[in-house]
Amino acid sequence: MTKKSEIPKATLNRLDNKSLNVVKKVYIIGGYNTIENSVEKDIKRKGIQVERINGNNRIETSYNVAKKINEVSSVKEVMLTNGFVGEADAMSIAPVVAKNKGAIILTDGKSVPFKTEGLNVYAIGGKSAINEDLVNETKATRIGGNDRFETNKKVMEKFYNGATDFYITNGYQLVDALTLSPLAKEKPIVLVADGSNKGILKGAKSITKVGGIDANIYKQCLDMIKYNNMDMTPNILKHLTSVEGNEVSEILIESDNLGVVVEKTNTNKFEFDYVSVTNEKNCTFSVYKENSSNNIKNGKLVVSAKKKIDKKDSDLQDMNGDNMINANKDRMVNVIKIGVPDKMYSNFKVDVESGSVELYNIKGGATVDVNDGIANIVDNNVTNPFNINTNSGISGVTAETISSEIKFRANNGIVNVTATNINGNISLFGSDNKGTFDGIFKLNLKKEPSNLHLKLIGNGINKLPEGWSKDYILGNGQPIIEVKNNGINNISIGE
Repeated sequence: MTKKSEIPKATLNRLDNKSLNVVKKVYIIGGYNTIENSVEKDIKRKGIQVERINGNNRIETSYNVAKKINEVSSVKEVMLTNGFVGEADAMSIAPVVAKNKGAIILTDGKSVPFKTEGLNVYAIGGKSAINEDLVNETKATRIGGNDRFETNKKVMEKFYNGATDFYITNGYQLVDALTLSPLAKEKPIVLVADGSNKGILKGAKSITKVGGIDANIYKQCLDMIKYNNMDMTPNILKHLTSVEGNEVSEILIESDNLGVVVEKTNTNKFEFDYVSVTNEKNCTFSVYKENSSNNIKNGKLVVSAKKKIDKKDSDLQDMNGDNMINANKDRMVNVIKIGVPDKMYSNFKVDVESGSVELYNIKGGATVDVNDGIANIVDNNVTNPFNINTNSGISGVTAETISSEIKFRANNGIVNVTATNINGNISLFGSDNKGTFDGIFKLNLKKEPSNLHLKLIGNGINKLPEGWSKDYILGNGQPIIEVKNNGINNISIGE
């Protein structure tokens, strides 16, 4: 590593180290605007041969580097990355290139001005980095995800499947990954950050930290190894009937994006009969007691997206034996789809602190608290009442038919209701049940309902959609808007 106009002292010391007399030649990568001639002269003064590889731009430079590699060892494999936004992708694939004696070719993400016929070509990065036309043109195999961490994970799965020893580096300080690449041919580099997906570390025997990694991030990596090595067979992960352990305080069942912690209810036993977690990006899980008409009463269910949580670190509450699903703050990054069996809707409670949760098959009776997150109830027919509290978040109901009363309480929130038929009441309140509904209400009607009674209880109606008034009549004569205390601040009907 060097600066533009001078070689850092640490690098000079390495070149002066007599034990490194194997250094006969140094390659400078980049033009004189990147690394000045003074650096080249300093190296030559030490009796070391210098060869500069450059081009008119970074794309051409990468191609010239590939040609040089081909002179030493025939290149059969080429990795295409985006030279302007794909630095992290290049770092992920660099150890593979060293291992397979391939080459990295930088592109603008749309085209490559060099022929790739006869080569095994990979496009590293998602569609925003390498577009589909370039993949098709070069007959490349895409390895990419939604962000640098998912792309890194997919590189690991493709080229290091079954690896048990890893280097970990800061996913946003790529210089560490760059300098580590030659050493990491057989021991892959995992890019990590706070909250990043560390599922690739499951089953690891060792991890080596390189560069500046926050202690909390390092702990997340260690936790991934620790909880993967718990004494649970694959069968228990699918059908959890009874688990015993002397010092086990909880069970973590985790897929790539979702973890479920089942807390024990007796001294050494966990009482949930069945836990199922799908291994999908948008995870779906269900928990219930098989062959039982009883609700799950003797345990608590905790949802976490990225790392272990325990009772003191969560918003888990004692629901008097009833269920609670807790979407813990700062940990939910993907949509979690929760399917609730018929027996579980009574006194069901969901807390959404951040992220996005979709609730399916909840017949009613639930309370949903949304703080800075997103919660949406999805069902064909909503037949029982709901209480939905929104504080600086977004909540809503999407259904064919709403036949019950849904009470929305909002404090600076957004409420969306989408339905074909509304035969029940939709009530809007302030957060204290009687004060101002402070937010925006959007009603998207798929067709004219036969009966809708909408109560708006709040303070100050300043804006109604064009053509609407306080006594607007729709359907069979029921008022669509009933205003009390002068209504609310803003209503939006339709898209």
